[in-house]
Amino acid sequence: MTASQRGSVRLCAAVMLASCTMSTAPKRDFDSAYRLWRSSGLVNYTFKSTVLCFCGPEYTAPMTVTVRGGAVISVVDRSTGAVRPLNYRQSVDSVFSAAATEIMVRPDRLHVTYDVSLGYPRTLTYGTPENDGGGYISVDSVRAVP
Repeated sequence: MTASQRGSVRLCAAVMLASCTMSTAPKRDFDSAYRLWRSSGLVNYTFKSTVLCFCGPEYTAPMTVTVRGGAVISVVDRSTGAVRPLNYRQSVDSVFSAAATEIMVRPDRLHVTYDVSLGYPRTLTYGTPENDGGGYISVDSVRAVP
């Protein structure tokens, strides 16, 4: 099983489990956005991403992320052009998985905004950084690449 397939299996499991435990409005929004994302068929794309957390500036800097076949293959610091480790960012499917988990675990501390045209989570704010390591993930400017 490839990394992309394992990610899809984890995402499907998270979505199914979340479907059992989400309140109606977040579940409806999540399901609608996820269907829209999946209908786009994008597995090769780039996007801009920022993460805010109790992490070093090397990790939290704005990055350009390239995804091929659903797996992250490149992470580049937008300010310096430095190539960063692949685990510095996640694919859009992994951000959906994080949203599904947060909806199950801490729905009262989660705020997600979804892109109206492609459905991906544009912003995901979760937890409280001072108490439980929560943070913020932004995904912007998703573009298909050949």
